[in-house]
Amino acid sequence: MKQSRHSNRIRYVLGEDEVQYSLEDGAGRRSLSVPYTQISCYRQSLPGRS
Repeated sequence: MKQSRHSNRIRYVLGEDEVQYSLEDGAGRRSLSVPYTQISCYRQSLPGRS
């Protein structure tokens, strides 16, 4: 999945054992990988900015 908003670019890659996340903005590019077993089953929502 790819998502773009203003100058931010977000990319998710759903693998077999982990999800890879990368964020690119004016400050640079950051990425991380998280195994599915480490993702909490608790839901959380964050308000978006307009």
